[in-house]
Amino acid sequence: MKNTVKINSVDLINADCLHFIQSLPDDSIDLIV
Repeated sequence: MKNTVKINSVDLINADCLHFIQSLPDDSIDLIV
C-alpha cells in the first residue's frame, strides 16, 4: 500500500521502501528519512 501527501512541491510517500524504490528513475530522490 502506498500513501502520498502533497505539500506545495513536495511529495511525502509512505510505502514499502524496497518495493517502491525499484519503480523510481535514477537520481529522483533527494532525501530518505
